[in-house]
Amino acid sequence: MGRTSKGLALIIILIVAVSSLLIVQPAKAQVENVSTSCSISIQPHNPVEGQPITVLLQIQPAPPAGEIFSNLIVMVISPYAGGVVQNGQWHQDGIFTDSNGTANVTFNLPTSIGYWNAEVIFKGQYFANNTVYYQSGDWQICFPISSPQTPTTITTESPIPTPIIPEFSILAVIPLILFTLSFVALFRRRKITNLEQ
Repeated sequence: MGRTSKGLALIIILIVAVSSLLIVQPAKAQVENVSTSCSISIQPHNPVEGQPITVLLQIQPAPPAGEIFSNLIVMVISPYAGGVVQNGQWHQDGIFTDSNGTANVTFNLPTSIGYWNAEVIFKGQYFANNTVYYQSGDWQICFPISSPQTPTTITTESPIPTPIIPEFSILAVIPLILFTLSFVALFRRRKITNLEQ
């Protein structure tokens, strides 16, 4: 074998070795991020002091077929200074959903009327060999607990805060401006008429 043949054989061996290394290297999978949301409601609809409540939640979209969401935190926050009793009767963690993304968590609250908050914390979760990531989220609703004599109606379908409506409407200013402009026009017309006479 000549020098050319040995050099050519060496180049072929190097090409085969490098290409086999490239084939062995695993391809990095791209992670699909899925935005999540959560519906929260309270049962019973008109809770009274001393009565247990159940927080009903559903994370959307549902997890992939045959999977569940795990390690959720559900809290009920007191109307007094927003106090949360950690790891007590108002804080439960390690909550699992069913395959539809729903879970029910019951709390035995002390007797205390006022507006309470129910909060659900989802820390995010990977599925399908870490190729799909359901993004984390933190959701809350406010609900009243009333005394047994005066139950109140609950609206739990509004996780979006309602806008603040100003006390003095801008619509009240429009008639005032029109009234002022009519007087200005009336006096101006009289002044012009008096000047012409």
